[in-house]
Formats: sequence, structure tokens, C-alpha cells
Amino acid sequence: MRKILLSLMLLVLFALLFGELPQELQKSGNPKLYAGLSEKAGQNLKQLPRKLPQPYRELLKDHDDILMAYLLAYEADSKLAETDPKIVLENYSEIVKLLEQKGMDYSAEFFLSYIARQSVSDERISPYRKAMLEDGLDTVLEIADPLERYRATASWCVEKLLFMQTSGRDQSPLDITRKSLTGRCEEMQILFVAAARTVGLPSRPASTPWWAHMDNNHAWAEVFLDDEWHYTGDMDAAYFPDQTWFSGMIDKTVLILAEGSLASAEDEVLIRGKYDTIINSTPNYAKGRTRRVEIICVDEEAKPLADVQVGVMVYNWGALRPIIYLKSDAKGRLGFSAGSGDFYLSGYKDGKHALSLVKASEQKKVAVEMVLLEQDLKPIDVVLNYPGNEMEWREAPGEYR
Repeated sequence: MRKILLSLMLLVLFALLFGELPQELQKSGNPKLYAGLSEKAGQNLKQLPRKLPQPYRELLKDHDDILMAYLLAYEADSKLAETDPKIVLENYSEIVKLLEQKGMDYSAEFFLSYIARQSVSDERISPYRKAMLEDGLDTVLEIADPLERYRATASWCVEKLLFMQTSGRDQSPLDITRKSLTGRCEEMQILFVAAARTVGLPSRPASTPWWAHMDNNHAWAEVFLDDEWHYTGDMDAAYFPDQTWFSGMIDKTVLILAEGSLASAEDEVLIRGKYDTIINSTPNYAKGRTRRVEIICVDEEAKPLADVQVGVMVYNWGALRPIIYLKSDAKGRLGFSAGSGDFYLSGYKDGKHALSLVKASEQKKVAVEMVLLEQDLKPIDVVLNYPGNEMEWREAPGEYR
């Protein structure tokens, strides 16, 4: 009798401490997702050095649900190896509190990928949610209107970080707000995404690894408002989403990449990795001006070539730089959405190669045949074209500025 009473008391205490998850995040309510994430979490923990997996296995045992399984399945094993499991438990607890306050208005996969995800980029895992709420985001969390909550989140971030080029590795949100107070565009991205997720706004990192029209690259954040992804530019002119310093250069870009984990059927997935999914977010920027590029890779006899490594390349810092490498399918085909500017496609397989220029155009569909040959590529003399696009800069209200 005493054992039963003690068990009941422990269950009540657990409920008070961590609350109850929505059915979509429970084992019984979403068994297929639970099974997949639990298996992936278990496999991930097997990669850790001896003795390190056991505390994490205890977390999975004590919190036998989809949320904990996801937190351990979709963080790199190297990050888990250097993280105190208590940090993961604190993050779990704060996410449960967020669910109690705001509920879950999204699918389980979407919520996990863009609100529950612990890290943003390559930074270490940190217990930033509770710390950020105690540092002023608690009042932002109370704002009902998502757009106004976004604006308040961006303003909070601006107060915490001064843009400055650095040569170090990615800082965690707490490194930024408590130590350096400075950072590059990537730190701006990390801080905003972490803050947005803390107040229940779905957010994800986005970037162009190489600009097509100038020498450099950039990283920023996207936020999900009114059932659409919008870009922030990382806190500048934050009153209006989709308005930042590069808004008038959208058509010059080739590919804009976003990162997720459990991608939806609506996403244009370019690469599925162990921990991250690379999503083509270009249509969210170019809108109706987006081009669809369809490629077929063939040999000198016009036979389709499968598994050709195709690089989407732009001219940057004096050379052709790959934005991403993709592969042709069994029929030699490959397709993706792209912006309006000039870019190159490189193809390689078994000692054969090709280089094709995709010219800037307003065509909605562009067909490219890449003929892979063994002989050396011929020199090319070309002037590259990067069209601009119209944009109206809207001024924020005086009290906001």
C-alpha cells in the first residue's frame, strides 16, 4: 500500500514539475513518430564515448515521450558529448512550460523542428530559454499577436548584440548576451532564432553560402507568420518582415537555403542529413519570379547518367564557388527552384565532367542538358548578368525607431 501511495505521489510531483504534453507529442498519441525518434535517439547515443550515454538514457526513461526523444535525436553526438544532460532537461522543462502557456498550433514535426530545436547552427547546446525569459522575454511571451511578438523579439535582440566581425567560432545565445555582446551575422541569426523559439515563434536559420553578384556571403533568420515563412535580415528594420538591406537584390540571388530537421511535404528538400535538412527557401523570397531549373545529365551518346554530382556555382572572390552539391536521379534528372541571376552548373562522374551556364532570364522553366565528356573544358569568356527587383522601403512608426 505504501509503495502504491509513494508511486502516486511521485506521479503527481512529476506532473507538477513538467506538466502534461499534448497528445501529439506523447507515445500513445503519435506512435509512429515516437518509434522513429526513439530509435534515432538511441542510435545517436551509441556514438558517445563510454559512460556518457547513461545519463541521457535515464532522461529517455524518465521522459518517455516524443519531445525528449527529438531533443536527443536531432543534436549532433559531438554536441551531446560536451553537454551536461541537466541542460537538456532544463530545455525540455522550458519547452513544456511554453506548451502549457501557448499550446501547440502546429503539427508535431513542425513544432519540434522550429520551436523545440535546441541549437540553431554550429554553436554548443545551452540552457538559454529560461535565462532569456528572466532577461526580459517573459513580457514578450505574453504578447498575443504573433506579428507584434516578432517585433518585440527583434527589438529585444537589437539591445543585446552589437554587430562586429569576429574570427571565432559560433557563439551560443548565452555567450552573446552574457559575455561578448557582439557578433557577426551568424551570431545575429543564432540570437534571433533562439529568442523567437523561446517565445513560441517558429524560426529557422537561412543563408546564401555565396552571393552571386558580389564577393561574400550572409546568414540571417526566417520566422513563420500567417502560415508563411518570412525573412528578417537579422533584426535590422525589424518592424516589417521581408524588409532588409538585401530586399532589392532578391532577383540577383541563385539559391537561398534554410535549415530544418523534420521537413514537411510542402518543403523543397535539397539534402537530407543525419541531423539537418537543407530546404530551398528561394520561392519564399522571389515569389512569382522564381524559376524552375530542370537538368538532365547524359554522356556523349546521349544516355542518361545517374548519380552525377552537380554543383550549383556562382562567381565569388575570383572563382566559381559551389552553393550546394546535388545528385542526379536514376534517370539522370535533377530539378530545383532558383532566382533570376546568372549561375553555372558543374557536373562530374567517373572522370567525365561538364560546365553549363544558366543565363539570367524571366522564364519560369529552364531546361538544361549537361553532356559529360572526358576532355578538358574549354575556356569561356562571358559577362554575367544579375537583374535587380523593385522594392518599396516602408518606414517604421516613429515610436518604434
